[in-house]
Amino acid sequence: MIDIAMSNLGNRELFTLGVRVNVNIGNYDTEALGIKLYADNFISNFDVYKTSFEKEAVSAELISQKDETRDDYYIALRNHVRNFQYHPEKDMKKKSKKLMAVLNKNGNMIYAASYKVETAALTNIISDMERKHLADMEALGAIVWYNLLKEAQADFENEVHDVSSKKAESSKVASATKNRADLVGALNKLFMFLPLQYEMTQAPELGDLIGQLQAEADRF
Repeated sequence: MIDIAMSNLGNRELFTLGVRVNVNIGNYDTEALGIKLYADNFISNFDVYKTSFEKEAVSAELISQKDETRDDYYIALRNHVRNFQYHPEKDMKKKSKKLMAVLNKNGNMIYAASYKVETAALTNIISDMERKHLADMEALGAIVWYNLLKEAQADFENEVHDVSSKKAESSKVASATKNRADLVGALNKLFMFLPLQYEMTQAPELGDLIGQLQAEADRF
């Protein structure tokens, strides 16, 4: 049997292994080698896993991009307001300190928190700003950064909502985690059968394929 502990692989690593196995198998005539049944079973299960994995990866990447944008605008707003703490006019300093108190009430590194925690913190900040502090932000010239942050926050929440809605509607495409067991089972059967077939046939090409697949497995 080709040796690999697939239970130790994350979903992304399993996907990478599947890609490499698929490429290697595609270079051989599986019917001539007598391994078509097991190869086709793997390919079928990998195609299902690939669809679900890539769907989740695209969704995660889009959400990550939206989060990065709101992080940038939050940091820019915070830096802009903080700089006025050194302004020569006392009134400007006072406004800056007041706004910084709002920006810091959930900590000064909310951009490093989880999506859920950051979203809640920004929602509270935006709510406070809208109710009490728009005039102060106008006075400090920070309103541009604030509006960009507010738009980015809404954009992020819309993207999360869209992804959640698509997942709820797409009952035909299970998650990569749900499809994982079938792919692992197909790989285990393939990896177990190939050496047995080689013992019976001693086919040089099959030996080469086994060596290539073991080399791919050894990468993990």
